Amino acid sequence: MHRLPYIDSYKRGIRFITNNPMKEVWNKIELYGTVDNLKEVIKKKGNDQSNAAQASLFIRQSLELHMVSIDTSILIRPLMLYYSMLNLIRGMMLAYTGSFGEHTHGLRYVGAKDLLDCSAVVTSKGTFKRFAKSINAPDRLLDKQSYSLKELFSFIPEILPEFNLLKIGPSSVVRVQVLGYGNGVTELKYQIPNISKEKFESNWEKYFPWFKDICEISSPFSLKVKKTNKDNNDVANFCRKYLINELSCDDAPNWFDNIVFNEDRLLKRPTAYIAALFILSNISRYEPQLLNEPTIGLTNTGYLLKIFLEKCEQHFPQMMLELILSEPVYLG
Repeated sequence: MHRLPYIDSYKRGIRFITNNPMKEVWNKIELYGTVDNLKEVIKKKGNDQSNAAQASLFIRQSLELHMVSIDTSILIRPLMLYYSMLNLIRGMMLAYTGSFGEHTHGLRYVGAKDLLDCSAVVTSKGTFKRFAKSINAPDRLLDKQSYSLKELFSFIPEILPEFNLLKIGPSSVVRVQVLGYGNGVTELKYQIPNISKEKFESNWEKYFPWFKDICEISSPFSLKVKKTNKDNNDVANFCRKYLINELSCDDAPNWFDNIVFNEDRLLKRPTAYIAALFILSNISRYEPQLLNEPTIGLTNTGYLLKIFLEKCEQHFPQMMLELILSEPVYLG
């Protein structure tokens, strides 16, 4: 019989407790983006400290572009935010990798009649590919691969409720509750809409191929980790290795996982954010009529766009802090 589960969220990392997470994250970007602090980061990474001034300049541009974007409408906000985040990537990459690649986006825009069908094609050179490789994206997901805005939105945990509102297909993200017990058992309890208990039991190895050899089916919609945990820190290490963390400071053991329905095209969260923002910036610049209908009235698509931009504004810089600090960062 299982004992009571550990009282733990299994979130290990740097916590910034604040009543204003948006302001706090940009204050931290400004702080760690000074030349002095970037020199320290670059020194720890073993890179060329002479890059600190240029990296800081990119980050200053990111901060100013973000300020310009505040209180603008969805018609132009994606354009300002994209260049803010692009400069943030370039500044941070100079610090933690020593280079951001060629001075090109690394993505090519392809328009469509429907906003959610507009897409980005990954090119052979440029910032996007260098950034994706720096966070261990496999080559098969990069060169010449095309991702629609709909698909990219499906990769982003923070907009899962809003994505499901559109009823345009299943998200590639699912919620999972992690329960570690004192007898060494770790269970993953999944929430997957519109999947029956029988279908989960028959297809879980296809849905979560990374768990095929290290987990086994447990109770309905649950997997049990075969290796026993020594303590709650052992469970925390497992979560960090295999799952996607919530970015808030709450104390519940709620995490996310990806799910494979057909083909594994699962871009990591930061790359999904920036690719989606790239598409929206091009729509804003070249095809603003596609933004008119969703945003002129109260529509689910317009609401999704609004929430995505808000989440991007807060969580993308939060994830950039994680890269240079080499630790998960939580705000709340």
